[in-house]
Amino acid sequence: MMRPAPLYRPRRLVRVAAVLLLLGGAVLVYRLATTPAAAPLLAAPDCRTAPDTPLPAPATTAQFATDFGLLPAGVTTADTGPARFAHDPVHRAYLIANNQPFSIASSLFAPDLTPTRIQVAATLVAGDPATAAGVLFGVQPDGSHYRLSVAYAGFYRLDYVTPVAEQAILAWTPVPAQAQWQAMPLPHTRLLRLTLQGDTFGLELDGSELERLRLAHPTYGRMGIAVSSFAQGGAVCFGHVAVW
Repeated sequence: MMRPAPLYRPRRLVRVAAVLLLLGGAVLVYRLATTPAAAPLLAAPDCRTAPDTPLPAPATTAQFATDFGLLPAGVTTADTGPARFAHDPVHRAYLIANNQPFSIASSLFAPDLTPTRIQVAATLVAGDPATAAGVLFGVQPDGSHYRLSVAYAGFYRLDYVTPVAEQAILAWTPVPAQAQWQAMPLPHTRLLRLTLQGDTFGLELDGSELERLRLAHPTYGRMGIAVSSFAQGGAVCFGHVAVW
């Protein structure tokens, strides 16, 4: 005589199915958490993410124009393909979106100016932490200049650039809190201040002096801002740019 099948088997099947569903959900969550996100679109975000830092009394707010020619009156954006420039006169902010890896997009001050102090709050609003916010100074008629680059991964660098070559005055140097920099979420803001006195260059970052050294080439001349892109590229908002 054939014995009837045990009544607990349907319950076992239900339990097995539930376990498989849970495992499948866990795998899906893991895949979503570990799949690299697509590179963010380089659009002009709200530049009010830059802090409202007080300016010294004699300072003036800088107005910039792109390297690719002065913008016509009333035009506040310029798109050159790999780079996009936008100016926000209300919040005294200027944005450069540079989406071409291993390239530099820069903007010079207009009209001509020879500063002794340069201050800017640079906010990374999109892109890889390796993106660097920079300040150009000592720009000569032949195009030679100094370029200070501060990468949001926690390094800074100073180069002397000529039409035919680049010379690293300071190679990539870690900031004191380098480990914490790279882990910071966006938007990620840093306050840069440069001091130019004769042949002396000084760098303050977030109120702390990091470098003071003598330079062999002229520090007088026009100045500007720049974004150096690595990996995904990036968009940097320069808020409250001041020179005095």
